[in-house]
Amino acid sequence: MKRRKFILLSLIGTVGVSLPACQASPASRVRPRELAAICDEETLGEIGNAYLQQAKNEKDIDRLSALIMRDASGRPADAVLNVEDLDRRLAQHIADDFRAGNTAVVKGWVLSLTEARLCALLTLSS
Repeated sequence: MKRRKFILLSLIGTVGVSLPACQASPASRVRPRELAAICDEETLGEIGNAYLQQAKNEKDIDRLSALIMRDASGRPADAVLNVEDLDRRLAQHIADDFRAGNTAVVKGWVLSLTEARLCALLTLSS
């Protein structure tokens, strides 16, 4: 899929999909919204596996959760109480990553680090 279509789908405002609530980490409950709208779970898992091969020091659910749940300055953020707040926070992190150039090329996708880490977290938590 071309990046233009990906961005268009993102702007339309796709609905986030929740992971099973059985995971302890709030970050593990949400998939990367835009990617989940255009990729099936298998593709998200492949992206997650490929990212984990690139970022071998992030092959831990707790480490990934901490990296995903940071605040704008990189410090650990307060716990998010509900999925909607978490989804909003993650969308902001993704936008901030792109603005700051914090991206990774994974399986041909240019992803924010937050998106790549969410895919990796999905892989590790399944």
